[in-house]
Amino acid sequence: MLRGNDHLPESVAEADYSIPLDEEYLYRELLSIAFELADRNDPRSAALCLNGMSDDCARIFLSCLSDAEFFTDYQPLLKLAQNYLESTNKQLAQSAAAFLCFCCGKDGEKKIEASLRRFELPHKELVRGMVTTIKEGLEWQNEGKQGV
Repeated sequence: MLRGNDHLPESVAEADYSIPLDEEYLYRELLSIAFELADRNDPRSAALCLNGMSDDCARIFLSCLSDAEFFTDYQPLLKLAQNYLESTNKQLAQSAAAFLCFCCGKDGEKKIEASLRRFELPHKELVRGMVTTIKEGLEWQNEGKQGV
């Protein structure tokens, strides 16, 4: 639980994300929190939430932040996501890479590139492949917009 954090929404502060729960339920709850934090442009609360979560909850929350288009350059949040790239949990590393690519712009790309250079990531090829695919997709999308 994250009680005692006045800056967090009550739904976040009262929840216990350290215990295993049904993934579908978690996704719905965490997605509503991600949208609320995105609407409030509150990356500090997002970082605090993420920091107190189990790996499975963090994976789902990072996906929810991406789905909510939670754009940020808040370095503590980016650093948390970067740390998850080192996880042995493939899905967590994947969610972190997607969040950094989709929601953190050039700062997110730099965090990924730094991790790929400095660390022997357990899922290095997955992360590298995701980044390449996402970049190519974004370039293709931008080319399509320019032709309109």
